[in-house]
Amino acid sequence: MPVADLKITALNNDDGLWGSIALYLEHDHQKLGYVAKFDIHGIHKKRIKAWKKFFSQQKLDYLILGYQDRDDSDNYLSKTGQLKNIEKTLEQADSTQIYLEMTPFDPEQLVKIDDLAHRLDYQIKWLPGYAELISYFKQLDFKEDSPAATDKTLIQREAQAHITDDLTISSPLLAEDGKIDFMNNFAPSDQLQLANVGRSDTLSGHKYGPAVRPYYLIHYILAGSGTFKTDQSIYKLHAGQGFLIEPGQETTYIADKNTPWSYVWIGFSGNFADQLMQQIPLNQREPIFSLNDPKRLIELVNLLIFI
Repeated sequence: MPVADLKITALNNDDGLWGSIALYLEHDHQKLGYVAKFDIHGIHKKRIKAWKKFFSQQKLDYLILGYQDRDDSDNYLSKTGQLKNIEKTLEQADSTQIYLEMTPFDPEQLVKIDDLAHRLDYQIKWLPGYAELISYFKQLDFKEDSPAATDKTLIQREAQAHITDDLTISSPLLAEDGKIDFMNNFAPSDQLQLANVGRSDTLSGHKYGPAVRPYYLIHYILAGSGTFKTDQSIYKLHAGQGFLIEPGQETTYIADKNTPWSYVWIGFSGNFADQLMQQIPLNQREPIFSLNDPKRLIELVNLLIFI
């Protein structure tokens, strides 16, 4: 699917997981692969194998991966196994309230869980929107709902979606055969995390701050000019320059009234981020930099914005 001059290809992943999508993005000969989450031994192993093969064939410039749920197939439960496990839990439970985390990506499984709860005389409390979804599929299956007359309750717990918090950004690590080594492209979640990314075309005199952030934040000015203030200095900046904000640092930046700036930014954190920043000549005392060729930075930010 083309979006402006960006080509996006969506690939099937494991629809039993939150944030489960595989995307290939191509812009101006830059290639990026993106997967927020997948289960290496999940239900849809063939789908996962397919996008892995596709990514390897594209010779990616960037690979953005979230995390795997499991790396041990012996610990994995199939859909049938999940239902049996839930049934066993409900039958043996001492408590009258049982909590269960579920996602909307497999409505047929939700219908089966709903049927199971009623068969075992459990009332079930769905989150907003889920009851309507299940009712729709039950009508398709011509099943009737019969509420349970019991004080036992199965309560749906809201699933936690971990999308940007656990992303690992890297140039792909390759195996000896030249294909992407997906098992070794996962850094621990505390190594490098993407906090946010974006672009802003500011209005005259636009001001941001004073503000403090818990992560590194880099701005690069595409056009116009403005002022960057720290507790130590005031900098007048223009297109072609950028500035670093370190975690815990209080800063303010203001767009020029006559030529307000446009800029891109990217925020990141993690142990690897700390190590990386120690190797480059940017810090609170010297936060300003210039780029002779900002093309790759701008392309990376533009790709990340579309994710």
